[in-house]
Parts: sequence; C-alpha cells; structure tokens
Amino acid sequence: MDAATAGRADWINAIASLRQTTDASRSESLDKAMSDALSTNPSEVLRLIVDRPALPGIMWLCQDRSIEPTKAASSAHISEATAAVRNVADPTLKVARDQCLARLKRG
Repeated sequence: MDAATAGRADWINAIASLRQTTDASRSESLDKAMSDALSTNPSEVLRLIVDRPALPGIMWLCQDRSIEPTKAASSAHISEATAAVRNVADPTLKVARDQCLARLKRG
C-alpha cells in the first residue's frame, strides 16, 4: 500500500483492480490508499475514477479516508491533496479535478 500512497501508478492501478473484488474491511484500506495517493499522483487517481465507473467515485475518494483521524491529520491530508489536485493540468480530467477540489473543500 505504501507504494500506491507514494504515487506509483502501477500500484494505484493494482489497488483499483483489487478494489472491485474485495470485502468491506479490505476495501477500506484500499480506499484510504487511493485517497492518500491524491497527494502524490492525483492525475492517476482521477483518471481511474473517470475510466472505471465501478470504483468509488469522487465524493468517496476525494476526502480523508482515514479511520478516526485527528483534526490536524485530516486537515493536513486535505491541504496536501488539494494542492496536488489543483495542479492537475490534463484537460480530460478538468471536470473530475474541479469536482474533487469541491469535495476536498467541504472536508
């Protein structure tokens, strides 16, 4: 999971593939890794959300998916993810980027 969180596209894609066949407890961990990867490889995460409709959508992944995070940790995650997502320049991801930023803004 650390490789996905670090933004490695191959791992993010592997998690997306696994996510479609896992139970709820494993899905939580996979969703958290994808949410964390927004800070390191937002383009890849947004592309997966757009290209794989079976995955959880923007409203689910564009937030802190940590279980019972502290306010400071959640705030840090939101700030880092927002900065990274804001820099996504791919025009094919503009709608997803803007929706993700709106969701992140809500906390």
